[in-house]
Amino acid sequence: MQNTFRTILWCSALCGSIATLTASPPVIGVARSWGAFLVNDASVPGSATILDGTFLKTVDASSDLNITGGERVTMSSNSSAVIHRDRLILDRGAAEITGTTAYRVEARDLRIGASDSAARVRVKVDLKNRVLVASLN
Repeated sequence: MQNTFRTILWCSALCGSIATLTASPPVIGVARSWGAFLVNDASVPGSATILDGTFLKTVDASSDLNITGGERVTMSSNSSAVIHRDRLILDRGAAEITGTTAYRVEARDLRIGASDSAARVRVKVDLKNRVLVASLN
């Protein structure tokens, strides 16, 4: 009887773990910073794994994101965005993307992307909610 209970308990724990793993969003990259930053409103020193749909907010230092598709994003200090596998939705501050033509930045009603994989694009949402775009390469 006790063995049956243990078996049922073990199987339930295993099934629950599998269900939790399959329900979690996929890992899409890594964020690194020399200072603390916020990931889904939790303070993180140094580095963090980024999942699809992660909210990232920089504070006093910029943060570098390496996305699994080869894209590189640098978010300046005092910036906030939601990170997805194929786009970054910039809410505040500035972000610079390099490394691909497939990745884009969305800011307000604009969708900004590079036409060449060697391009560097900087997008900024200023204090008056204007979107400023610069091609750096």
